[in-house]
Amino acid sequence: MLERIATVKIRVLAAKARAARDARDRMLTHIDERAFHEPTSEREVRDPAADTGVDLRPESGPDRMALAEELSTLPVPALRELWALVLIGRGDYGLRDWGRAMAEANRLLEIDATLFMEQPDLHEHLMRAVYELERTSGEAAV
Repeated sequence: MLERIATVKIRVLAAKARAARDARDRMLTHIDERAFHEPTSEREVRDPAADTGVDLRPESGPDRMALAEELSTLPVPALRELWALVLIGRGDYGLRDWGRAMAEANRLLEIDATLFMEQPDLHEHLMRAVYELERTSGEAAV
C-alpha cells in the first residue's frame, strides 16, 4: 500500500504536527476571551486574532517551522501518499478505499507543505491512519 513513505516517517511528522499544535494552543491560552467575541452587527467585520498580538501564520514558531521543513524534504509522490493518509485519518475514506484516496491526492495540482500546515488536526489524522494500517496488517507497521 505505502510505497513512498514509511510509517516511521509518518510518526515523526505526526509528532512534529502535535508539537506545533501544542505550541499554538499554548499561545492561545493567553488571549483574552473577549478578543473572540461575535460581531455586534452585520457591518462589523472582525479578525478575531487582530487584537491578540499573536502571530498565527503557518511559518511562525519553531515547532511549525520544523514541521514545514520536514514536510518540504518529502518528494511529491510521498506527499501524495501522505495526503491520502490524511483523508483516511479524517474519515473521508476508509483504508479499503486507498485507491480512491490516492486518486483524490493525485488530482491536486499543487501539493506542498502548506496543504498539510493548514490542517489543525494533522497529528490526529496521521495517527488514525497509521492505527488503521497497523490494525489491518495485524502488526506494527514499519
